[in-house]
Amino acid sequence: MVSKMGDKKYSYCSGKSRIDVPCRKVGRVWVQTPSEAAFVLTLDNDPEVKTFATQPGSFKYKGKQFQPDFLVEYYDGRYKFIEVHSRNYQNDKFKERTALFEKGFYELFGAEFSLVFNDEIDLTYVRNIEHLFQYRRITETDINKIIRLAWFLPEKLILGEAEQYLKEQMGSGFSIRALMWLRLYDFDWYKKIDEHTQITRAVM
Repeated sequence: MVSKMGDKKYSYCSGKSRIDVPCRKVGRVWVQTPSEAAFVLTLDNDPEVKTFATQPGSFKYKGKQFQPDFLVEYYDGRYKFIEVHSRNYQNDKFKERTALFEKGFYELFGAEFSLVFNDEIDLTYVRNIEHLFQYRRITETDINKIIRLAWFLPEKLILGEAEQYLKEQMGSGFSIRALMWLRLYDFDWYKKIDEHTQITRAVM
């Protein structure tokens, strides 16, 4: 369902603003606003999300047209259409349309519909994703070296201590953050990552 509808995502956006967002689940996608770009990263980092499409198409229901921002497929089999919207720009007409299409998407596709306001997107969480994303380029060989060294570290420790140990063992250019990106270390995604971040080794 997602891939089929995702094929339509370029069909009606000619002339509109475009922001390209790289992600690991579906490759590079495009959106129209910074809030949508931030939301892409939350979907990409959500372990419950299997895949998603941006701008999945234009749908008509009871004479009304609607163009949702996202179609999301979850690992539990659910599908959900999502609209990212500013809380400052909603009126009775908008509320009526979203209520109508919440019913319509379920009736047409058996899918849920959700409205996400831009102020509900946690920017610290998003910035942490952006920060760790740069470590995706470390090679598999180097990842395996880091994993082997990480076994000699305590299960729980401070990020700065782990980085110092890794630097002593491997030199500069290597980071335990690569394992954080791979979810091999747990930490609080909603607090800014810095040298004082507490990390806990997950099952490797």
